[in-house]
Amino acid sequence: MKKRARTFITLIAIVATTFCANAQTNWAFGAGHSNIGFAIQWNEFSFRTGEFKDFIGTIESPDSTTFVNSKINLVIKNSGIDVINSHLNKMLMSEEYLDSAKCPEISFNCEKLKKYKKNKYKAEGLITIKCKSVNTTFLVEDNGSKGKNSFMKITGTLSKKDFGITGGGDRLGDVINITAYLELEKKKK
Repeated sequence: MKKRARTFITLIAIVATTFCANAQTNWAFGAGHSNIGFAIQWNEFSFRTGEFKDFIGTIESPDSTTFVNSKINLVIKNSGIDVINSHLNKMLMSEEYLDSAKCPEISFNCEKLKKYKKNKYKAEGLITIKCKSVNTTFLVEDNGSKGKNSFMKITGTLSKKDFGITGGGDRLGDVINITAYLELEKKKK
């Protein structure tokens, strides 16, 4: 009888350990070591680049060993935009561009990160810019981890027309290229 009890207790311990090892993990974007950049064609031959410096984001992973089926939530403050000079920063806040007075934030929400290759995922979700929401897909590359941190590269493109961005006229291209490098920090429970 004692042998059966020990076997049963051992089995429960193994199940509990496995469950805890694969339990949900919450990650926060480490603002000090993460950046979200953009580039858009200007005058056919040149590109204007910039980045957003004020953002918060989380990833909720159902399994601590992979990002498959993870949820992503990101909020970017338009006021944190940084381009070539302060005049352009102010111009990008105007109604023709981000309309920051009415729509002070950009958001992205993905309900399920889908794996399509080794260490590569697709983040299909809803992005809201200038108070207009559009379905989009970003490509996510898991660049590994060190200690309690994981690292990702996220790329994608958006169309300025989808959001009613009219500034820059014909000189400003339609395709906005997005590249983000994220350091994810495991949140304490």
